[in-house]
Amino acid sequence: MSNALAPTLHAPRPDGFEARVAFFATGRSAAPGGPLPELGGALFDAADEGKGLATGATRAARDGARKLGIASLISSVGENNPQSRALCERLGAVDEGIYETPFGPMRKFRHFGEPA
Repeated sequence: MSNALAPTLHAPRPDGFEARVAFFATGRSAAPGGPLPELGGALFDAADEGKGLATGATRAARDGARKLGIASLISSVGENNPQSRALCERLGAVDEGIYETPFGPMRKFRHFGEPA
């Protein structure tokens, strides 16, 4: 799987800063059942937390992936990242448990599609 599909969704703020959530497909997913297309992103300014920017952009990227015919979509979330875990849960992703990586334990969430 290539990284050819990598659009970034932007949510502009009045001060010119942008919150970003990127949809990316990677062939290097360490999640069990991988490699799988993975949904990931970041807010680059703590001042943007709690405003729904990540939720809206993640929902749009997830829905866009479905429209593009992506069969299954996951997110890998570090155990020390309660905000991303809550976001996945808020959007209805299914928690498929924890797996170990060289970077520490990660939790696999499936946004849609069947487990491998």
